[in-house]
Amino acid sequence: MKLKNKSSSIDTTIFASFSKLTSDDEVNRLKGAEGIINIIKESSEEKQQKHLDYAVKRLIRGNGSSSTYSRTGFYTALAGLLNSSLDNLPSISNIMDIVKKEFNSSEDKGKVDSTVGTALVCGAIIRSPKSLGNASQEEISDLTKCLVSCLSKPSVSSLAYTFINELVINSSSNLVESTIWPEIRKSVSIAKDTITIDPLYLLLVVEEHHENIIDPIFLKKYWHTDSVLNEDNFNIFVNLLWSNKNANAINHPFYVYLMRRIVITKNIKQLWNEVDQFLDTEMKKINGKSNQLFRQVEVVTIHSALSIIRCLKGKSKDLLKLLTPNFLTMLCALGIRSIKDEDIQELYSEFYDLMDNHIQELKNDVKLQVLRKFLSSGSLTLEKNSKKKFITNLINSLEIQELLEIVNELKEVVVSDKNDRERQYAVTILQKIITHNKLVSSDIEWRIKQLKFLLNLAIFKSSDGLQLSLSDEDVSTNATNIKNIFFHCLESNLSKLDDDKSVLLGVAEHVYNILKKKDHNSYLQKPLEEKHVEIWKKMYADVTKKSENNKDKKLKTVFQVLMLHMGFQMFNQSLLAANAITELEAVTKRALQKKNNNENEPEWIEVVIDLFLTLLSQESQVLRNVIGHVFPQLCSQMTTSAFHQILSLLDLNNKDNPLEVNTNEEDSDDEDEDEDENDEEDEDEDDEDEIIENGEENEEDSDIEMDEEEDKDDEPETINDTVRIAVQNALANAGDKDDDDIDLDDMDEAEGEKLDIALANAFKLLRQNRKSKKTKKDKIAEKSLLHFRMRALDLVEIYLKNNPQMEICLETLIFFYDLMPIAIKNEKQSPLLPRFDGVFIQLAQLKSFSLETVANVTSKHLADTLTDMLNKTVKEKTNIQQLNHFARACIFIINCSQILQKLTPGEDEVLRIMLEHLREFFTHRNPTLQLNSFNKILATQWTGNFKMAKFISDEGLKSTVRSLRRTQSMQMLKTFFKNHHLLTQNEKYATKYCEKVCENLKNYVNEVQEVPQPEFLELIQLILTLRNHKQFSVKSELIEAIQCYRKKLLLKPNILSTYKSFCNVVKITFVPNDNIEADANLNVVSKKVEMHNGTNGVGDKKDVSNALKRKKNSSKKEKKMRKQIRFDIASKGYNGNFNFSNIPEVMLE
Repeated sequence: MKLKNKSSSIDTTIFASFSKLTSDDEVNRLKGAEGIINIIKESSEEKQQKHLDYAVKRLIRGNGSSSTYSRTGFYTALAGLLNSSLDNLPSISNIMDIVKKEFNSSEDKGKVDSTVGTALVCGAIIRSPKSLGNASQEEISDLTKCLVSCLSKPSVSSLAYTFINELVINSSSNLVESTIWPEIRKSVSIAKDTITIDPLYLLLVVEEHHENIIDPIFLKKYWHTDSVLNEDNFNIFVNLLWSNKNANAINHPFYVYLMRRIVITKNIKQLWNEVDQFLDTEMKKINGKSNQLFRQVEVVTIHSALSIIRCLKGKSKDLLKLLTPNFLTMLCALGIRSIKDEDIQELYSEFYDLMDNHIQELKNDVKLQVLRKFLSSGSLTLEKNSKKKFITNLINSLEIQELLEIVNELKEVVVSDKNDRERQYAVTILQKIITHNKLVSSDIEWRIKQLKFLLNLAIFKSSDGLQLSLSDEDVSTNATNIKNIFFHCLESNLSKLDDDKSVLLGVAEHVYNILKKKDHNSYLQKPLEEKHVEIWKKMYADVTKKSENNKDKKLKTVFQVLMLHMGFQMFNQSLLAANAITELEAVTKRALQKKNNNENEPEWIEVVIDLFLTLLSQESQVLRNVIGHVFPQLCSQMTTSAFHQILSLLDLNNKDNPLEVNTNEEDSDDEDEDEDENDEEDEDEDDEDEIIENGEENEEDSDIEMDEEEDKDDEPETINDTVRIAVQNALANAGDKDDDDIDLDDMDEAEGEKLDIALANAFKLLRQNRKSKKTKKDKIAEKSLLHFRMRALDLVEIYLKNNPQMEICLETLIFFYDLMPIAIKNEKQSPLLPRFDGVFIQLAQLKSFSLETVANVTSKHLADTLTDMLNKTVKEKTNIQQLNHFARACIFIINCSQILQKLTPGEDEVLRIMLEHLREFFTHRNPTLQLNSFNKILATQWTGNFKMAKFISDEGLKSTVRSLRRTQSMQMLKTFFKNHHLLTQNEKYATKYCEKVCENLKNYVNEVQEVPQPEFLELIQLILTLRNHKQFSVKSELIEAIQCYRKKLLLKPNILSTYKSFCNVVKITFVPNDNIEADANLNVVSKKVEMHNGTNGVGDKKDVSNALKRKKNSSKKEKKMRKQIRFDIASKGYNGNFNFSNIPEVMLE
């Protein structure tokens, strides 16, 4: 087929598609290409050839455009056209003729664009299987020569090489050998020391796809090997790729291609050893510092590792070949070099995610070898730097046997001479393994052995964690961190409290054997006072003392576990631990005796709670976790007075800080102490930072931020002015009015006393201001109190989860309900609000109580509580958050009422109150309870909901009730009938009350002749909800009423859609809006106008419309008059005639 040069009779619509090809929007370019192809396809046979000839010629010319967007658009269209289903596509020869004609005649300034255009057209042909498949050997030769000619332009060579590679891949070996290879051989005949990426890529592609084409003479001459991909050439590859300073070179497909070939040929180890040597050289150059050139090395290394790992499916052990020492060192040094480089961080993150996913598929023995690689190379800190839990996930995936093996290796790292940071992280990983779920309860003796190892390094003098020493040189430099780790390991609780006791006793025995020696303090890093040593020994004797009475064994075990924990705390906070042990010993005796010798003494549980609160005030995560572990065991012993101790700390009305001690002893009048106190506060902050680093700071610290910046030198100008005026007035009153100076010698004693009092009052203003100004110490105290209250809330939540007493729960409900308005108004208490919400949620979820926990609670008690909350709701302006809390409180009280009704049936006082407020809801505009509260109650499993639903249908659907309340009544009924669990569990009641609701709905439609659209919508939705229950059948009266209401309303689109669905379900005729008279919606409006004007409703639509207009104009006039009156009132006295005659003289002074 021969192309025609004339383009006459071309359909002009094709030009619009061509113009889209130059757009900077990819979507527009694709639409343009699609439009051109479609126009050609849809043309008649006579015009199709003309359109095709014109399009091909113009598209080829467009590939040589100087604009990137234009080249992209024209190339896309040409490639799409050559891949289309047209039968009369031009041959390669025809296309190459146009290429020569269009681009060979270009001026010098356009040669680069012409070369690019030539390469793109050749690429479009190569990527068209149809054109390439029909090509002759001569055409392939011309195509290859054309691409080779493009290699002379450096800016086009990469593009030309790309298309040559594809041509080699898509051609047969015979064709490559006879036609393509002879043309490209010269381009790849380059010595390996000077070869670049593109020719190397082409050479490897030829070698891979056509093995025998490259002759041995060529390989010997240029590569000195029998294959390009020989391990002797790997250093060439590494230097070529890793030394490339072009940041965009990493996007070259050769990087991924080479790694894939390396994996296939099983040469990962050989290549990566070359990479490791290269990394060693480069890292020595930068000496651990940030360097932009090494950044490129990092990118190439991680990118290559990613490519290899992606190809390792089914090749488990090959991953180990990547974990070479210098590669791991590079990973570890990420935090030092590139912590601020987001691109590097993202690349590393991708690497660790891929590693994590790949490792999970490996066998356990390979996983263990991977972990050992990290241990042996000193790269444990990479998890901290990368912010990825890679090693943690690896540890969690190991089985018990592998975990036991790795522990000994970690212990060797801990006692080795490696840097402190490495040993510190090794201890952290050791903690993760010791506290691992698979090992915690597997072998108690093994766990005791590991804890002894940590204890020896943390508290005693030991160089290896096994043998104790008397020399201070054997104290670990990492002892403080190991001590924290040791206490955290003690926190990991076993499933049984007896097992916890066994572990603690095993470690305590080791301590006791040392403390009973005469020179025990010589073994300790920090000696203990003798009185504390004696307390410790007595504690150990009490704990190990055997008891024949097993009646209160559980309670005794709780106290023993507590005392053992406090015994270990003796080496951390000796005074606190000693006092705690002393109290616990006394409490244990009283608790086991089950009686108080002195009625004035508090209950033993009150003493324990007080001790717990004291320990929680220490801001120690260890103590907090210990208390959290044993407190559930004591919840059954809780009393109201003891629980009030916890609640009293949460009382926001109490301005006293329970954490402050002896604050009255400070001299607040001494202003000179401010600077010293500030210095001490700074030291406290430093100590606090150390605590955070050691892992002892609480979790809430990260959630609550306080602004600690305060200007202590500058006083507000207004206060200074006030004090200055007060001093001047005092001095002026002391002297004569005509004298400027005051002679103190002329004053008598009475005048002197008056002056003293006046000056004292003046300076008192300044002192009061300074007292009210918050210092750093005040802010730290507030922050500590907030954290302390968080911990107290932990105890409340734990109690509510462990079979609480109903009476205490009611007290808790009232307490928190009273606190909520204060917490909402006070921004400083905002961190407590989510925890308060959690308490209400927990209370609402309590649906059962044991018989012994229901004592002392009656139905009247519940009713009084509910009434009290309702009264508070009326008095206060409640917001949505408080209404949600009230709804949850109602649900809790209702659950309690249902439990009491089952135990002692009688009149349900709670139901009576709810029905009263339902009646109020229907008859008052501002009821106490809102719709949201009733809906939440109706969604519960309370059997009283049946009577509430009956009451709603009896009273809420009457014609005398406002339309809004009728609509809301239907919403409540809908909520009730969606409560399927309640209805299915009580089918007898469900049938009875469902019939009653149906009867009331029938009465409703008979009484109410017209309804607004919202009420109509709720009515049909309620009927659809009722139809889901087998007890309900749609009455014909309801259907007729629905249709009657429908004919009086022009429905909105959303309501019309629901109405249509309703018609389909109940199988009635759908009435569209077109069948409704235009004046249907004027009925309700006309009634309002009639009432407003006093008419009897006689008139037409025009009268109604005029009445509406008159009403609107009248309303505008009234608004204007009211506005003028307000202006007149506000402007009185501002007309220039000021009059002070009625103002008292005192005010004028």
